[in-house]
Amino acid sequence: MSVLAEIEITGEPTALYKLYGTDGNLLYVGITRNITERLSKHAARSWWPQVTRKTMTWYGTRPEAKAAESLLIAVEQPPHNREQPASVCRYVVLAEDLASRICVGEFASESPLPTESELIAAYKVCRETVRRALEVLRERNLIQTVNGKGSYVLPESERNPQVEG
Repeated sequence: MSVLAEIEITGEPTALYKLYGTDGNLLYVGITRNITERLSKHAARSWWPQVTRKTMTWYGTRPEAKAAESLLIAVEQPPHNREQPASVCRYVVLAEDLASRICVGEFASESPLPTESELIAAYKVCRETVRRALEVLRERNLIQTVNGKGSYVLPESERNPQVEG
């Protein structure tokens, strides 16, 4: 058996997981360091048979994952989360979601982000919310916007790792 890579884990990496139903709606959002154990606990819940899709994003620390979880719960209001935090600015939630998708490679370096109209439809927000979220991503040095052409993910070599994800 050969080892392809060795990764040193420091801090307390924590997964943010999302559970979706058959209709594509978000049912539950949670954080954990042990996804297998956590999902097995959910399997005993009455709503578990509704789950058809699971996603997971890893954060470097538990507080980062908790912040992302709270934002998602505030905006999406999944029906099976008990915690319903105070209202959060929707552009912050949108920016956080797009940033995490960039950082995990869902949007590849130098690829275009969805258009403003596509983001409006997907996130059910207004144009100003999308524009403010894109401004946050530009400030975090994750994207660049070309007038009349759209927003593009910056190559990893041009990103500022201190503000990413």
